[in-house]
Parts: sequence; C-alpha cells; structure tokens
Amino acid sequence: MAQPQARKRPTSEPTATPSSEIVGSSLQELDVRDSRARTLTVRKIGPRKRMMIFAAIGAELSQNQMYWGTAMLACAVVMIDGEHVPQPTSRREIEALVDRLGEEGLEAAGKAIQTIMGVEIDDKGQVVSVAGEGADELATAKN
Repeated sequence: MAQPQARKRPTSEPTATPSSEIVGSSLQELDVRDSRARTLTVRKIGPRKRMMIFAAIGAELSQNQMYWGTAMLACAVVMIDGEHVPQPTSRREIEALVDRLGEEGLEAAGKAIQTIMGVEIDDKGQVVSVAGEGADELATAKN
C-alpha cells in the first residue's frame, strides 16, 4: 500500500495569520490509496465530531473499544475517490460506512490517522515512536 500523501487545504486568505495557521493545521487531510485502488481522504476527528459520533453510537457501544475504534476510523474518511462522504448521524449510517470501506478502507484510514498523529507502529502492532500532536495527546491521556 502506498504511503499517505499530505494535501494542503486551499485558503482564500492572502496572508496567513496565527489563528488561520492553527485552524489549518487542525484540518489537515491526507489522501491514501487502499488495496482496492480507491483514494480515501482522511481527516483527524476533532472533539465536537467525536462527541457527535459517541451520541450516534450510544452509551453502551461507546464503552466497546473495538466498536468505537472502528467507528472513529470510518468517520475520519471524508471522501472516497473524490466523492464527499456525509458525516454519519446514526449507528446504522456508521455501520453502512464501515461496510462501504471494508477491511481495505479501514486499514488505509488507520495508516493515514497514524501519519496525521505522528505515530509509528511496527509490524507487530506495537507503538515504536510518537511525535508531534500524537505525543501531546498521549501525554494528556496518561495524566
């Protein structure tokens, strides 16, 4: 599988401000090709979107790490082959998106999220290094 490719978001501002730099970096998107040759555009999930996903899947399934992890990966995909993917608003819509992506799409989305977060994972699934935003979030989660 090809490595995820960073894509800058177009901006209409002639000059960047500190605020626009912060907002732009939080909306970083990566394009990745899955093993079915689809191009997926993956975006880091922010706090508000994460809350909306938890609300859609409900309290019980939010406790199930396998379920919410898969749901989060699927909901990070915002485009498939240039076609916008609407944000799922219900459990049924999330599950339909998971089915649409399949194992191939979910694996590619996971690799893109790792790149966005600056996390390197070895062939055995062990975290090798964490840099950038991923390091900050990991430190916050441990406290």
